[in-house]
Amino acid sequence: KPLNPVTHYNMKHIPNIVKIALIVVLYTAAMEFAIMTVIEMTGLENTVSSFVLAVLDTLTLSILVVPFIYLFVVKPIQEHERNRSGELNKLRKAVETSGEVMFMTDLNGVFTYVNPEFTRLYGYAPEEVVGKVTPRILKSNKMDSGKYKALWDTVLAKQIAHAEMINVTKDGLIVIVEASTNPILNDNGDIVGFFAIQKDISEEKQSALKIKQLNRFYEMI
Repeated sequence: KPLNPVTHYNMKHIPNIVKIALIVVLYTAAMEFAIMTVIEMTGLENTVSSFVLAVLDTLTLSILVVPFIYLFVVKPIQEHERNRSGELNKLRKAVETSGEVMFMTDLNGVFTYVNPEFTRLYGYAPEEVVGKVTPRILKSNKMDSGKYKALWDTVLAKQIAHAEMINVTKDGLIVIVEASTNPILNDNGDIVGFFAIQKDISEEKQSALKIKQLNRFYEMI
């Protein structure tokens, strides 16, 4: 039987916490019904006071419901949070020990995170750039402005931009990097920031230039 699109859509979009609350309420109601049925069948309501019945009902319900809530609600949430925390720690360690520059910015381009390789290559400590400046501090003015425009046009179109860039360090040294810039999207698909990865290829470029110069020299001999 095909799914009713409306029902299927609504079930998919009900928050997990609401689903959990619904299950707990239904289970509690079922246990309450079972307890009241037992009381009626045993005739306890005719032999003990209403207060004692209420206490007995509450205690029995607590014994039945609390373990259920722990086993099927609290414990899975705790395990999920532990797993999530573990994965986040692995990701953080991978980013911090990466041999490539990685940094994030907000929608306005202001740095929100830089990894240790960023500091090693460019010379800026996190406290110097995070929340204060944009990647414009890395511009060397040795690149055509059209390349920067093409990069921003690409990422603002929610695509990954790849480019070879000529940047400058804090000490004024020129570095050449292979860069990829990614838009960061929220659940609604809106851009909320940017994430960049850069690989220093300065030595490779210098080696290639030397080889090219040597080839020209030998051609002249």
